[in-house]
Amino acid sequence: MPPDDWIGRAEAVTQRLNDAYSAEERHEIIEQNRALWGEIKKWLLEQSHNKCWYTEARNDSSYFEVEHFRPKKWNTGQDDPDFEGYWWLTFEWKNYRVCGNAPNRKKGAFFPLHKDSQRAGSNRKRLVEDELYTLLDPVEIADPPLISFDERGLCKVSPGIKGWESIRADTSINRFGLNSLPQLCEGRRRVWKDCRALIDELANLYRNMQKTPTATCRARIKEKMVQLRDKTKSDQSFSAVARTCIHASGYNWAICLAQT
Repeated sequence: MPPDDWIGRAEAVTQRLNDAYSAEERHEIIEQNRALWGEIKKWLLEQSHNKCWYTEARNDSSYFEVEHFRPKKWNTGQDDPDFEGYWWLTFEWKNYRVCGNAPNRKKGAFFPLHKDSQRAGSNRKRLVEDELYTLLDPVEIADPPLISFDERGLCKVSPGIKGWESIRADTSINRFGLNSLPQLCEGRRRVWKDCRALIDELANLYRNMQKTPTATCRARIKEKMVQLRDKTKSDQSFSAVARTCIHASGYNWAICLAQT
């Protein structure tokens, strides 16, 4: 959790929002305290090993910003023009996601729900837990696996995912701009290429070991296995790409390594 002092100040501002008499007054309170969520950006980044929570990149999506997953205000053109936004979550740290400014700008206040889902509001805040939101959330364990990658460095809907979950994945890829930045795609492509080269080298070493076992060959296998495993570590850029590449190889020894 963030520092207790920060949580205390955030709760105090949220109480002011709850006590406000109008949307205009709430907007003014939010604007006056905009710096508050920026104070814990460093702490939030530490949770993701200094990577963008949407792209898994360190430098490929530019300057990091603290983004409100559920938008604090509402834009015109949304499905409910009278909705004021999730203002009561403006200073709730669990609603923050750290991302590059490019994904943040593309997402904006876009936050659609399933057509049959009710939206939470000022008088029905508890409905937040029941909302069927469209965008994938990087902190939800079931959401990231809905997206996969290929050797070109492109994001795509994971194989076998259909229906509503496929719509969610496709919408998120487009809305977060996961394929729109060439440097992101190139970064993912390089990781895939490096992993594929290591996998091919290991496969060749295993074949040599089966024919003519040597201590040198065994040592090379260990060395390359460590290098491949390191690509999948959470502190590495595009580690999800590395794991996808390993699973795509079809080699059981590689897949087991990615799961270790």
